[in-house]
Amino acid sequence: MVNLYKNIVLFSYLIYVAFFFVPYLDVYLYDQKMFDALSWTGLGALLELNEGIAYVFLLAYTVALYGLIYFKVWARPTFLGLTFLSIILTGIQGVEVFTPVDGVLSYITNLADGATIILMYFTSINSRFSENA
Repeated sequence: MVNLYKNIVLFSYLIYVAFFFVPYLDVYLYDQKMFDALSWTGLGALLELNEGIAYVFLLAYTVALYGLIYFKVWARPTFLGLTFLSIILTGIQGVEVFTPVDGVLSYITNLADGATIILMYFTSINSRFSENA
């Protein structure tokens, strides 16, 4: 069970990092029509976030996942908090337009994060965090 858990956490992180940096490759993958469609992202946002916030989030996610791998007691609430913050921010950032690659990576990350939460709270993995308290 521990190996499955660690593999899902690592897989989730790798997919998240890919999701984070893939948009930098868009100029090589898509034409002007796609960029016109992507330009709608953020329309109607209640809160506009700059790119710096995204890098802070990436750093926090990295630290949380490091803690999850090594069963640090602070990592679970940090990861859960980042997950809920992500849900809230997604809800107020306005229209989201994804490329097909972004959509797939986002979906896989969400599934892996859900599996991570289930495994770290509702399986024998839960006791591993208690041991490190």
